[in-house]
Amino acid sequence: MTTPDSYSLNFASAAGKPLACMHGSAISVGQFRRVTEQLAAQLVSEGDILISCAGRYAFSVGLLASWICNRTVVLPPNFREDTLQDIRNRFNIAFECDSDWARSLAVNTNNQAHGSWDLQLPADMPAVKLFTSGSTGAPRVITKSVANLFSEASAIAAEFDWPAGPVVASVPAQHLYGLTFSVLLPWVLGNAWVDEMPHYPRDVLHALQKYESHTLISVPDQYLSLIHI
Repeated sequence: MTTPDSYSLNFASAAGKPLACMHGSAISVGQFRRVTEQLAAQLVSEGDILISCAGRYAFSVGLLASWICNRTVVLPPNFREDTLQDIRNRFNIAFECDSDWARSLAVNTNNQAHGSWDLQLPADMPAVKLFTSGSTGAPRVITKSVANLFSEASAIAAEFDWPAGPVVASVPAQHLYGLTFSVLLPWVLGNAWVDEMPHYPRDVLHALQKYESHTLISVPDQYLSLIHI
């Protein structure tokens, strides 16, 4: 139950209804909970958590583990090394969820631990620090609370009749649009999210077909390209 002081999350999976999908494999809630709690147990130092991995599954593990520990996540505007080093210099980074760490999250498809996992997050907790585009000056840091993020995701979930099934996205999760629509929205809807981020129209179409997805989170140019395939 969501109260003014907290936000409730429910993650669940069942046979034929995965929590997430990665490289064609179904991920159960048990697997997600195990690796998330393992990371949370490692976050013992004070400071922010930098997420610099591209995959949406590892991103979700890092995001939720940080929030379980009441830590703020720093989301870089891009993955260039000079950008990441500048963030490491500017912020007190306690742990970085980078590409090497992401590759360590082995998916065990032989142990489908289905069920549900309920969590409560403090509504006023500073959840993420994001960067503005910088199109009108130097990029600025914007902090969003749990309430900010999930109020928007919940409003979007209620606004449309979203189809059931996995959500495919061709936009990065570290920007606010991608974070809200390709990670938090599936969490709120109870839909699976797809790890991959296809770019080219035929790759997007292949992902939609492979995961039997009826929801694509993308940008106008990508939608127009798909119409002309």
